[in-house]
Amino acid sequence: MAAETDALEPEFHEIWTPRLRLRTLRVADASALLGLISKEEVMRWTSHGVVTTVEQAERWTKDRALGKDVFNFAIELRDYQSSDTVQRPIIGVVGSFHLPEAGYMIDPSYAGHGYATEAFSAVLPQLFDRIPRLSEGGLGYDHVEGWVDAANTRSRRILEKCGFTLCEIVPPKPEHAGAVMFGKARPGGKTLEELGLLASPADGVRSEAPTPPVQ
Repeated sequence: MAAETDALEPEFHEIWTPRLRLRTLRVADASALLGLISKEEVMRWTSHGVVTTVEQAERWTKDRALGKDVFNFAIELRDYQSSDTVQRPIIGVVGSFHLPEAGYMIDPSYAGHGYATEAFSAVLPQLFDRIPRLSEGGLGYDHVEGWVDAANTRSRRILEKCGFTLCEIVPPKPEHAGAVMFGKARPGGKTLEELGLLASPADGVRSEAPTPPVQ
């Protein structure tokens, strides 16, 4: 069974920041993630309900660990003293599984310390390296999108700290509070305005928001 699981795991990547270790999210992380994705205060900002069982966690994790467009990382504390029997806890997830959208989720116990900003900022350059450039045939992307609930002011601030700019607004409806899309252009390439993404308030409104990427 272990060999079968290993065969399904994505290619391993690792990023170290001053305070964090970011490493490829694996299908085998499902049980370790359950404590995070079972929290209502985390999942309320997502299109997915609270995950309550290991089986649900396995499906959730597999969707975010496998696939040609998937590039997701488990967020761990760099200085946590792990061992053969005690592993670093996963305090969040960051990356993308539906290009060009990217995002993150962080355990509320670790919120307010800048970990999400640090992790997202570190992943973005590698994400741009991985995304094919926009071609004349319309393949690839020269930007990354971050969609957030309009009421999620903390995530909006994090996107701004990571260099994102407000591009689109989805007005509120009875069933949801509305959403906003922030964009970040590929460094050294066309600007958001040149890409046609930096819309004016009059035409920057969309009727529906896409499914959030990581959240």
